[in-house]
Amino acid sequence: MHYSSSKSIKEYLILIATIAGLSACNVTTQTGDDADKVINGARNLCGFAPTAASILSLLNVPGAPTAEIVVKKICTEVQKRAMIESSEPGDKITVLVDGKNVTGVLEK
Repeated sequence: MHYSSSKSIKEYLILIATIAGLSACNVTTQTGDDADKVINGARNLCGFAPTAASILSLLNVPGAPTAEIVVKKICTEVQKRAMIESSEPGDKITVLVDGKNVTGVLEK
């Protein structure tokens, strides 16, 4: 009985190590979860609600930055635009981020 317990513990540890190794893999394309993070982050940080389609076109490129970095880049561009133009809440605007158009609506 002792032998079979040790064997199952070893198998369990191997399984955990395998899962941990896989979770550390980098993925070049990002999913809708990341798009939701960007949309919610931009809304909260700078009052801009980007469309999911424009966010996915930005995230689904090889080497795309993380959702947090994308939010910061979007908000920087929205703030630049706000200083140049007098945009108001409800206005639909498009900003350029990493060579991609990000379209959305100003909320604040």
